[in-house]
Amino acid sequence: MTIRNAEEQELARVVEIYNAAIPSKRSTAETEPVSIASKSEWFRKHNPERHPLLLSKPRDARHGGSASLCCKTRK
Repeated sequence: MTIRNAEEQELARVVEIYNAAIPSKRSTAETEPVSIASKSEWFRKHNPERHPLLLSKPRDARHGGSASLCCKTRK
């Protein structure tokens, strides 16, 4: 399995993985699927050094999962 930083052109896949996790209610507090547009700014707030957004890929399949460290903005 390979784990690496997600790239912006993969946002659609990240959203697909995120939406697949909603019904289990274990990974997110969302109750309805989210859109790519609604996650664009969220994606851009991640950066590999401080707030990575990771994708995992099994050897012979598409991306198997994603994980992110939440980035809290200061006011």
